[in-house]
Amino acid sequence: TASTMTATTSTVTTLTATTGNVTTVNATTGNISTLNATTSSLGSISGTTLALSTQSYLELTKTTQTITTGLDTLVTYDATFRTQGSGLTLDADNGTVVIASSTNGLYSCVITVGWDSNASGTREVFVRRNSSYNVAWDKVSATATDIIQTTSAVCYVLTSGSTLQARVYQTSGADRTITNVRMYVARIW
Repeated sequence: TASTMTATTSTVTTLTATTGNVTTVNATTGNISTLNATTSSLGSISGTTLALSTQSYLELTKTTQTITTGLDTLVTYDATFRTQGSGLTLDADNGTVVIASSTNGLYSCVITVGWDSNASGTREVFVRRNSSYNVAWDKVSATATDIIQTTSAVCYVLTSGSTLQARVYQTSGADRTITNVRMYVARIW
């Protein structure tokens, strides 16, 4: 256990607390390149200037897709709209975001789907993990006067090889069209 670790005028390349607790980390005029708290707790981090490295993210888009009534449907994407960093890839053949090796962490996933207007049934959107578990979903009743927007969001700890999918479902009794679909996946830590 170390109660205080300080880098005053030098650079600390890696600071690791493996089984103990680090209560305070101060970087007054120096730099700490990597800070790890593996099986311990990290109390506070302070510094004159605190720069956090940007985390990986992926934003996918879909212009339109026809959704059959009563069928759980995978959203397939037109393009990767925006990306940063590494560790997140799109398996375009099956519309799945894959977490790369050595990028275990907490991820945020938000899916927004626009549906054409129609007064019958319900509209649903799901975040599906590893092709079998729905970890977030949104279900709304249809309306004839407005385009329906459904949004599903979740923060989830994912490990190497984990996958995320956007899936939709509707019960209008006829085919419906989804528009302006966006899926954002970002690593938080």
